[in-house]
Amino acid sequence: MNKIRLCELYQSNVGDVEIKTKTSSKNVISYFLTKISPFFDTMLNKFTFDEKKTKYIDLSSYNENSLDLILRYIYYELDFLEINNEILQKNICEIILLFDFFEIDKPKYLIKYLEEENLDNINIELFYERFKYFDLYFNIFEPIGIRYCNYIINIFKNRIINGICFDKTSTEKYAWCCEHNYKKPENYYNLYKLNGINACICSKLLQRKCKKKVILNIIWRGIILIINFLLIVVVYIKKNLEVK
Repeated sequence: MNKIRLCELYQSNVGDVEIKTKTSSKNVISYFLTKISPFFDTMLNKFTFDEKKTKYIDLSSYNENSLDLILRYIYYELDFLEINNEILQKNICEIILLFDFFEIDKPKYLIKYLEEENLDNINIELFYERFKYFDLYFNIFEPIGIRYCNYIINIFKNRIINGICFDKTSTEKYAWCCEHNYKKPENYYNLYKLNGINACICSKLLQRKCKKKVILNIIWRGIILIINFLLIVVVYIKKNLEVK
């Protein structure tokens, strides 16, 4: 039987097994499931079911789209790279997990897809969602998780030159470094310019600035004390002259 006929058979929703999903249910033929998946073979052949009733498996805890794609793969070896790329991006981590859960050999191109995917094209919400899988199932996604971590590290490396964070727009402040006035940098900031771009002060420079402020504060307080002392002396002398 060719793929087209098998696809039509799957979509006909006919079978002796009912699989419960989050929002509905799907009827499938047990023969296909048990021949491909040891998980389904155990569920359907080693557990006792009422022969008068349809066999029932609850898989409602799994993503409905991912589950549908896996069942299509079992029926007619769906090529995941031929489906809508946005759907694949959103579901690929759970698809890989379901292959492991159902004890089915996953296509090598799925892992290769994650390994070669352009991370610049992934939005931040999906990035965060995938990290949840990487954290929970590190043994499965270890090389992928490391690749993502290196990607994030490189982003920050590209923003830092010789330990100094550069303001490329001259309008925004970076959240990961100290702050300074971009429009009117103090003179010694000029030492940290690159191609006319003002650099955010590095930690050593910040310490120097703080020390300089403390020293200036001490000097200023000393000057005020001297002035006050001189004023007291002047007032004292003036009073003595008035008495005489």
